[in-house]
Amino acid sequence: MTFSTIFILLVIGLILMALGAWRHSIGIIVLSMIPFFIGLWGIYSVFLNGM
Repeated sequence: MTFSTIFILLVIGLILMALGAWRHSIGIIVLSMIPFFIGLWGIYSVFLNGM
């Protein structure tokens, strides 16, 4: 996983999270957690492989 894909996933997650908060929709917020956590896991795995 490259840094650009991780960055895109985190941005998509944040945009969906903001949209969910604005619309007060739990479903959108839960959906936004998926790309956000995949992005965080990507950062974590990159750091583990780097060490």
